[in-house]
Amino acid sequence: MPKPEREFFVADSEDVVHTGDKEWERVLAHDPDTGDATKVNDSEGEPGHSPTSRSHPQILCYGPNYHQSDEPRVHGYWEEVLILEGRLFDRTLNRWIGPGEYACRPPGMLHGPYSTGDEGVKQFVNIRYPPAKPA
Repeated sequence: MPKPEREFFVADSEDVVHTGDKEWERVLAHDPDTGDATKVNDSEGEPGHSPTSRSHPQILCYGPNYHQSDEPRVHGYWEEVLILEGRLFDRTLNRWIGPGEYACRPPGMLHGPYSTGDEGVKQFVNIRYPPAKPA
């Protein structure tokens, strides 16, 4: 069963699910058969995703003065990021990244670590896993 058809609606009307001490998410659309989901996620950690889902777009927010680990990140999936509001500081590149800036990261690409300033950051993140190999 694919994600349901839904015309424009107020996303804030969806139920909030607390997923951790400083995290919450609001599921906007979900396919229970594949696990594919579109979520609004507010977290002080990594974006939530499931290896059973091939694609996972979401709005990801890091609050003011967020500080990611001290090591660059690397993962086994494609990740696309568009900064919508606020800024991230890339501590490896030693520069601020702001609204309208975009990154496309293939599996295995080193990036980060990141911090935010006083305003935090809101970003669109799309995670895509490589196609499943036939059994």
